[in-house]
Amino acid sequence: MNNFFLYLKFFLKKTLQNSLIAYVVSFIILLSLKKLNQKKKIKCLKFLIFSDKRWKASLDVLKNDQEIALYKIPNKIIRFINTIFYARNFLNYSLNNQSYKTKKNINEEIAFDKPISLNYYMEKDKQIIDERKKKEEFIKIISKNLSNFANIDCGITCGLKYTSEQAWASGFHNGGIPFISLFKEYSDHNTYQLEKRFDEYNKVKQKFPGTAIGVINENIKKVIKKKKLFLDNYVENVGNLRFDHIFSRKKKSNKKKSITLFMSTPFTTNLQPKKYARSLKSLDIYKLYFSEEHNEGFAKMFLNTYKIFIKSAEKNKDINFYIKPKRLDLVTNKRYRKIIEDFVKRVTGKNIKEIKNLKITDENSLNLIEKSNNIICFNSTIVLESVALGVAPIVPIFDEPKTKYKKDIFYNEDKDIVYFVDTHNKYIKSIDLSLKNKLKLIKNKKKINSFFIKYLNCYNPDSRKQTILFIKKVIKGYKANLFKQLNKSTY
Repeated sequence: MNNFFLYLKFFLKKTLQNSLIAYVVSFIILLSLKKLNQKKKIKCLKFLIFSDKRWKASLDVLKNDQEIALYKIPNKIIRFINTIFYARNFLNYSLNNQSYKTKKNINEEIAFDKPISLNYYMEKDKQIIDERKKKEEFIKIISKNLSNFANIDCGITCGLKYTSEQAWASGFHNGGIPFISLFKEYSDHNTYQLEKRFDEYNKVKQKFPGTAIGVINENIKKVIKKKKLFLDNYVENVGNLRFDHIFSRKKKSNKKKSITLFMSTPFTTNLQPKKYARSLKSLDIYKLYFSEEHNEGFAKMFLNTYKIFIKSAEKNKDINFYIKPKRLDLVTNKRYRKIIEDFVKRVTGKNIKEIKNLKITDENSLNLIEKSNNIICFNSTIVLESVALGVAPIVPIFDEPKTKYKKDIFYNEDKDIVYFVDTHNKYIKSIDLSLKNKLKLIKNKKKINSFFIKYLNCYNPDSRKQTILFIKKVIKGYKANLFKQLNKSTY
């Protein structure tokens, strides 16, 4: 009986995969486009934004430009289209009682936190590939109507690998609207780390079926070229939009009485889990991270960073110690939050409520940086944010980073700007110095500016200007038919 309904859903979805439905959906989209910014000049460029929640801070910078208008397709419509063209994939997994999370025992190399065969361009099932081609044609019709009736100048996303957007990129590019990725990742990687990361892109045959890619810095552009990735795309470095807002904030010099620990997981973008990849539910994974049993990645460093921070909070009751997890569930969800609270009790023997100056928070990261003497983090763009706001970052590199993964430490060439601590004792001393307000950022403006040029392509609020010039160049080049992958499918 269950199989009957599975097949019924499958065939219903298949009947919707046709050009007539594409025309109907495209006109529904035209009537329901959402404008993301206020009224602009009558003659302005119109950008259709994808994955808006993933890069909200960057979009807030673009919204301020009077020469562009930002729109989005309602999420319900995007989900509807993605769902009807996931019919074969969903059926296959359901019949085999599998999913991306449960298909974990496959004996093959892991790439991007899953077995290589599960990456988008490694698919070999002809029926699934045919369904993807139909989706591209479906979106191509939508693109033509958006171009003709809404005068949309380009589509823009912030990712390269988002599975659901591959057909959108191809459909737009081949349907009359250039599709651009303003890729927001890897600004904190050096050449070795970038090469290691982009080797994974080659392993899974990753491509970008859109028109052009804007990357954050020159180094990313060079490594992409060296690795012979995205050969059919125009690639340029344009900076990081969200840092325009950060550079514009006035540095606060008031007396501070707090320190903040920003920690996500014992892994970073260039060092991914192998043993436990996709093998546990999210809640169980975080329980494992905060246990002594975990032995992957930066497991010991992760635990010891927390332990020392928590013990310091217990000793220094007149200073606020903030813990800002990257995953907000660890703050807002009682079951997740209890993981950190139980860990605090194991370390101190006290309930977290008894240590009144130790706070688990979801407060805005920039606000936390501004009211902290120093911040503590590891392999994160928080380092860049902190330096931009005039606060010296402390980076623990003891345990695994010191012994096993020296090459995987971000900013390892910038020891004059970042306070690296390679032993537990040095970490304890750095916290003590911070609480006395004795760890200051260097005042050498030339070195600071060079630091930002290397990682962000600029040291002032200039990314919006660079980005819009890049987009205009892409639109002009697209109209002149300068891009050689025009009318080329992803397959």
